[in-house]
Amino acid sequence: MAVMVQSLRGGRIRTPGDLGPSLLGLALVGVATALTLLAASDLSTGRVVLHGIAAGLPIAVGLALLHAQRARRVALALLAAGLLCALAALAQSSDSALYSVGRVAVWMLEPVLVYLILAFPLGRFASSMERRLFLATALLAGVLYLPTALLAEFPAPNPWASSCGMSCPDNAFNVVNLGVVDDVIRPLRELLTAAIYLAVAALVARRAWRGGALTRRVLAPMAAVAGFRAATMCVYFVARADGGTSAFADALGTLWLLSAPAIAAGCAVALTAQRVFA
Repeated sequence: MAVMVQSLRGGRIRTPGDLGPSLLGLALVGVATALTLLAASDLSTGRVVLHGIAAGLPIAVGLALLHAQRARRVALALLAAGLLCALAALAQSSDSALYSVGRVAVWMLEPVLVYLILAFPLGRFASSMERRLFLATALLAGVLYLPTALLAEFPAPNPWASSCGMSCPDNAFNVVNLGVVDDVIRPLRELLTAAIYLAVAALVARRAWRGGALTRRVLAPMAAVAGFRAATMCVYFVARADGGTSAFADALGTLWLLSAPAIAAGCAVALTAQRVFA
């Protein structure tokens, strides 16, 4: 159901498409702020551009869908993903507070991306299995990721914080250091994250395979992105398991970072195919 906002002037009902200019302004402020802070740091121009793409492409596709009055739930989720990517880019900052905000935003981004993959193309889950996988992702983020910001330093290295490598700023939210986070919770959550993403990729691929010709055309781009993201994440977790950095791990991290704009591009391609071949 489309989100409806009651106007205070004349009682007119507005849809998300009517909110395009406001959402665009909010998005641009978020992206511009993040990129300005990044440009002021020691980050390379190429890396700043990379973060701009990661935040800007989901926002651009989301606004385009709102303007066209299509797939509004998907559009709003893309806008949320773009804004979270902009916040996540703050993890490149040398300031402890900004860095910490960026790292937490990365964890908040994951359930949004899973929603986009599973609920595509209509913004609704096609089965109870998809709903369960999304709820599992949200529960994982809410129980095994976000609370640990208060209990331990953030794990390093991380693709969203490539500028600091293994010498990142302190976690500004850390209240007490509990060894159980690194010894038990972190390995457990990474294992569960990999399992969920593999299940998500398999489910989307099965939907595409079992559907008709139009369904395959629409879902194939998203299935490819889901498979790419799952494989990249699994290998990245293994590559950084020894707690060090390497060119291979850095390359995988860059691919992982690009998964958000890849999902946005997959949405754009699939919805175009749906319109062309319908």
